[in-house]
Amino acid sequence: MLNLSDEDAIRASSAVLSELFRNHRQDYIRLILQRQGVAVAEAYAKPLARAGILRSTRDGVLPLLRVFPLKGRFIATDYLVPRRADNAFAIQIDEFANFDLNLEAEDG
Repeated sequence: MLNLSDEDAIRASSAVLSELFRNHRQDYIRLILQRQGVAVAEAYAKPLARAGILRSTRDGVLPLLRVFPLKGRFIATDYLVPRRADNAFAIQIDEFANFDLNLEAEDG
């Protein structure tokens, strides 16, 4: 579950996600969007784990949320899994293109 109560963790994870998306795009896609195993440096993994976006396992890391880039920000959604009380809104990858074109994001 995304740790919304820790604003520092959210800011740090946003910076890490931006860095991954900008400079390691294929790793970002495989890890966050496709939920495949990717070797992730601890400097990336720790802030994302602290924010609740992924968790460390003995085999590496496991993403807990799918995070889409959107107009300079990131939208966190659940993977399509059985519903639980703490699930976020799930979006499929092919649905995201339409979502991106029609959503206006504002500061606030």
